[in-house]
Amino acid sequence: MAKTAQAPAKNVPDLDVQRILQLTGISVFFGWTPFILMRCFGAAGSLASTEFIGLIALALASAYLAADFFSGFVHWLADNYGSENWLLVGPGFIQPFREHHIHPKEIGEHDFIRLNGNTCLTALLALWWATLPTYTPANAGSVVFFGIFWTGVAWLTMGTNQFHRWAHTEPDHKLIQWLQQNYVILNTKHHDKHHQAPHTKAYCITTGHMDHPLRWLAFFPILEWTIETLFRLPPHHKRSQEAAQ
Repeated sequence: MAKTAQAPAKNVPDLDVQRILQLTGISVFFGWTPFILMRCFGAAGSLASTEFIGLIALALASAYLAADFFSGFVHWLADNYGSENWLLVGPGFIQPFREHHIHPKEIGEHDFIRLNGNTCLTALLALWWATLPTYTPANAGSVVFFGIFWTGVAWLTMGTNQFHRWAHTEPDHKLIQWLQQNYVILNTKHHDKHHQAPHTKAYCITTGHMDHPLRWLAFFPILEWTIETLFRLPPHHKRSQEAAQ
């Protein structure tokens, strides 16, 4: 009898390894944040109180918009480029985004570690950037602004999957409902646009605010055209549509 050909093994790490990485990301994230904030408030002594408060307000407002943009960019990238079989990145980021189109409600069943571990790992890069300005009395403003800005981006990035989950599960908590209804965080009505085939709209999943200027600028279609023109690599949604025809 002829032997049945076996499919090649996927380059996917053991689930325990992925879990350890997620736990590590969460632990480092929550452990690192207080030290960065202490550094920022330590620099406040070199600034006038009004300047310090103004820098914090500007940094937080900027972080609010930047985090939403980053969530959309990463979402678009994972939806359209790369392989689910790539080591660590495939099962940790690409596969969950693409499977989510098929099983959108499954995100409501994830535990805290699975829901937030990968976003905490991603947010560590922002926390690292928050530490980069070297402190001197003359540089105190930069230390405060970039420290608060990147810490804000990190925390909003960490919260993105939770906001995303609430957009699918429609929780009963009145505060969450108020935040969604007032467009402070991602809401169901806006996010539903992404779940309409071919899943090429409303990529931003922290608040959704940046989807409007990005759509007006045709930001993602221009990026896709550029990548396809230079590297002959069409986006995943285009390849899927062509395969279905």
